[in-house]
Amino acid sequence: MTTMIPTLGTFGWSELATSDLAAAKSFYTGLFGWELYDDSMGEGMGTYTLIGGKTDHFGGMYEMSGPQFEGVPPNWTNHVGVEDCDAAVRRVTELGGRVLMPPMDIPGTGRFSIVTDPGGATFALFQSATDKDTGVPCGETVGAFCWRELHTKDTAEAEAFYTRLLGWTAVTKEMAFGAYTSFVQGDHPVAGMTPMTAEQGEAPPHWMTYVSVDDCDASAAKAKALGGTICVPPTDFPEVGRFAMLNDPAGAAFSIIKLALHR
Repeated sequence: MTTMIPTLGTFGWSELATSDLAAAKSFYTGLFGWELYDDSMGEGMGTYTLIGGKTDHFGGMYEMSGPQFEGVPPNWTNHVGVEDCDAAVRRVTELGGRVLMPPMDIPGTGRFSIVTDPGGATFALFQSATDKDTGVPCGETVGAFCWRELHTKDTAEAEAFYTRLLGWTAVTKEMAFGAYTSFVQGDHPVAGMTPMTAEQGEAPPHWMTYVSVDDCDASAAKAKALGGTICVPPTDFPEVGRFAMLNDPAGAAFSIIKLALHR
């Protein structure tokens, strides 16, 4: 079995928490052709569905059940690799973030915690139980998660937080649509950041999950036919590709992108 383990300081696992697991499975398999494998989370804890099947999985999904999920909307959470989960959680609070779920062990896999940055964007910290790196390189596999992007109301605050927490370097460039920040580890871009606009209304700061597709327009149309919603229609991102922002039938937000390297 091969699990996509986050390399230190990079994202390597995305997880859907949904109000309707059966509907989510139907939607995402129809949209991306994902192979899914159901695994028990333990007695009385329900089912965890691995994306990628029983082997070579790179993400997961589960149905939210219980009072701890009251008021929590369906969402995608992205996991970033850290060397010491407990130490990273302490650093999160020192830097103004919050802990939503304290460090917890996943037997045989690692230790994780769900936290927020100072602006409220949620993400997870993951400490692997192995030094094995099996991550899929960004953008090289159609149907895989290829990019994570922070949408935030205070880019300066977020830049200070993530560079201090994860050792990232922030590189900001003026693009045709405005300023865009790439978070870089060494010479490798690992995530992006963009300021939130008035068009996003009352949406809270969040991390957006991107999936690579071979035809953005066709995939957006297919998502709508499967019961999803198109929030941002297919749009060209100069020198990068063509993307669309979607909601699945339960309301979880994600994006698709036809990367320029896949022309």
